Amino acid sequence: MLRLKSLGQTIIEADDARLTPAAETVFAVALYLIVEAGRPIGRDELTRLLWPDVSEARAQHGLRQALYRLKTLGATIKADRTTLSLALRFCSTDFAQLVTPQPISTLEQLAETIEGSFLPGYNPQLSEEFTAWVERQRDVVHSAVARALVAGMQAKKRVSDWGGAERLASMCLSIDPLNEEATLTVAEAAALGGSKTKALSILNHYLKEIGGDAGQIKLPAVLLRRRISEAYTDNLMPVGDAPFAGREDEMAELTRALLQA
Repeated sequence: MLRLKSLGQTIIEADDARLTPAAETVFAVALYLIVEAGRPIGRDELTRLLWPDVSEARAQHGLRQALYRLKTLGATIKADRTTLSLALRFCSTDFAQLVTPQPISTLEQLAETIEGSFLPGYNPQLSEEFTAWVERQRDVVHSAVARALVAGMQAKKRVSDWGGAERLASMCLSIDPLNEEATLTVAEAAALGGSKTKALSILNHYLKEIGGDAGQIKLPAVLLRRRISEAYTDNLMPVGDAPFAGREDEMAELTRALLQA
């Protein structure tokens, strides 16, 4: 059983052993098989990706060695003369639920399980094609992670848990620096915490980054900036970080009433 732990860490677990990018080609083979699990993969497909600049004989030898290493770790890989495959039941990833359609309530829960970006620090140099494949997977996973984090921060804001909302928003911005919902959340949390100057700085930077031609895209940020400018002041004694606990239902009701008003 191969288990890919990719959010906030870069590890593949195989029974009692661990693979890290230090085992460069073995890790890359395992990663590719896990992410592409369920479909037959041509041996020549893998050798072109991971051994592009050596003879076919040496590339096939390198692939055989990598597969042997994975099998000694307990991986169950189906192989014949031309193809390889890893059945879905023999592997798992920590992003599988995120990249499949989920109801909002599930996304809110999944947001709490996200520990960081996809394969942090992983920058393989095996080939341009393999690097491009990794980046495509990173884009797909980060898009799904951002959706979950946005759902999570909206849930936090409904019960006025601004500390929790800011935490999820900051994580979202680390993978999607121009995410509108996350930017507005961080700015409003700063204003509510007593730092009007910081909130306006966040919004001004965001508006500068998206540019003057953004049209309707910039409207929510402009409106929030106006509201913060008019309604908030800098607090010389900022609000502490102690969480507001045990009144989620009441705060949700007050938030709904305020929005209706």
